[in-house]
Amino acid sequence: MTRRPLLRPDLQKNWEALDQMPDGSIVIDEFGHAWQKGFPGYWYCAYDGEGISDFALAQATETIRQVTP
Repeated sequence: MTRRPLLRPDLQKNWEALDQMPDGSIVIDEFGHAWQKGFPGYWYCAYDGEGISDFALAQATETIRQVTP
């Protein structure tokens, strides 16, 4: 789903990519932290139990590499 741009183009692209990934997907951010997508659309860091939204994760890092589909 394409959203009306709210962020810089690179961060907007990250946000849309994170939003479209299925639950259980794992990504690595630019700092080497692993994040797993849980339900309903929140991401959980490997070392912390607090979840953050797709929108927040897209702004927290400029580089996101998907590890699992």
